[in-house]
Amino acid sequence: MKVLHITKIITSPKLEGFLGFGLKHAYAIAKLLGENHIICRSKDKKPHTIIWKNKVYLHLIPNLLLYLPLTIHIIKKHKIDLIVAQNPFINGIIATLASIITKKPLLCTVHGYDFTINLKNWKFKTLQWPLRKIVLKMARRITCDTKAVRNVLISWGVEPRKIVITGSYVDTKMFNPKVDGRAVREKLGLKEGDPMILYCGRLVPVKGVERLLKAAKIVLKNTKNAHFVIVGDGPQRERLEKMAKELGIEESITFVGLLDYKEIPRYMSAADIYAHPTYSESFGKACAEASACAKPVVAFKVGGIPEVIIDGETGLLVENGKIKQYAKALIELIKNEKMRKTMGEKGRKYIKRYEFEKRERKVAQVYRMTAKGV
Repeated sequence: MKVLHITKIITSPKLEGFLGFGLKHAYAIAKLLGENHIICRSKDKKPHTIIWKNKVYLHLIPNLLLYLPLTIHIIKKHKIDLIVAQNPFINGIIATLASIITKKPLLCTVHGYDFTINLKNWKFKTLQWPLRKIVLKMARRITCDTKAVRNVLISWGVEPRKIVITGSYVDTKMFNPKVDGRAVREKLGLKEGDPMILYCGRLVPVKGVERLLKAAKIVLKNTKNAHFVIVGDGPQRERLEKMAKELGIEESITFVGLLDYKEIPRYMSAADIYAHPTYSESFGKACAEASACAKPVVAFKVGGIPEVIIDGETGLLVENGKIKQYAKALIELIKNEKMRKTMGEKGRKYIKRYEFEKRERKVAQVYRMTAKGV
């Protein structure tokens, strides 16, 4: 079977877990189904194709105007069996048109539910709604990560029978409690017993890192030697660094920047608590990875987070926007080592349901059924 994914971006090994279409997923689908083709944006001047191991074909296209004609060409040339759109806006529109023209079945994967967050042009935001409905209506099947996203899709008028919750995935071998994080703590200048609170992700508005900084100020007034570590980069970094100085907490916060993905487990293991301050989240992969490392998570009750983190069991969840309560939850865990350990152990057990291999087998089966019209 041959699958074609249409996306705007694909992760490099350095960025996986933060952006777009994961390399591990690409390899797994190719291994399970036969061939996996991916169309994505490129900064190169001319379209070209890179062939990876396990029959993964990455078709790099520099211009959105070339997406549709080249997509149709690739579908016909490689005899694609199923078209998969990564989200229902721009990718979905191209995939839908290609599906209509080539008469190949379409599956749409919905990674979240606010596709206008990164759209600055109001015309695009206005167009997004009617076009999104067309894509979701034309798709033979729709997959999503959580019940929260499924409920939003149904509220948009999507037929429940078309929706399949595949969940996201966590590499529980890569992220595990046995990873040694001592070198990270030494690098950060942390002494034994100094509480380390970690955030990993993009520094963009939707991630709410400014809320974590506000909570950090409260935490630092009520605890000793706590240190906040921010891993990741983005357009908000300079503003967040300035904010930390304005709050007078810059000495207790380290902005690490973007790391190679393989370094993230060491930072997770070095941490005592994982903090996730996002405004919106369909799944919360970083939360799941922290749980896989047996770390308690403090997050706001948004999107699919309550399905990944069990409040009072594997972490502490706070009503969205309640920064004082968020700080209180962090303080409670900082002061209670036994609670941290217990929640971490429970989190490790719970998150195994999202193991990579289990999820990929399910996705592959959904692809097969969709291609066959079952």
